[in-house]
Amino acid sequence: MSQKLLILGASGQTGQHLVKHALENGYQVTALVRDVNKVETVHENLVVEQCDVFSRDQLLPHVQNCDVVMSCLGFALAWSQPVLQYKDIAVNVSECMKECGKRRVIFMHSWFTNPASHTHAGFMIRIFLRMVIGQNLAGMRLSEQYLEKHRAP
Repeated sequence: MSQKLLILGASGQTGQHLVKHALENGYQVTALVRDVNKVETVHENLVVEQCDVFSRDQLLPHVQNCDVVMSCLGFALAWSQPVLQYKDIAVNVSECMKECGKRRVIFMHSWFTNPASHTHAGFMIRIFLRMVIGQNLAGMRLSEQYLEKHRAP
């Protein structure tokens, strides 16, 4: 029996690639999206459903029926403060998983979220990333820190 993947943000670029590769490798996929019309892939092992992933009540039944939760969610650029939706999703997914006794989760973020990775980029790249997507990266880092702190034993 193949594993059941729950993919959040499946209509975005990364999500579409993940869905494609998961299906090619025999996984059963439930793709949660805001707009089901944005997913053009049709496959016998793919279920596409509209879901407000910020809603515990909407997300919980999907988490109950999966083996692994994978998030490819992205949010609009912000300029003045961290994009807190990343952490909000991490909290909601984590709480749903605890309630269901699930432990396997993957959040796909950027490489520049951990300050330790900053030394691996040139000066101009660091400046550019901080100026253009710095607040998104900060939000991603907050979600990663939450997940690290609240990981299941």
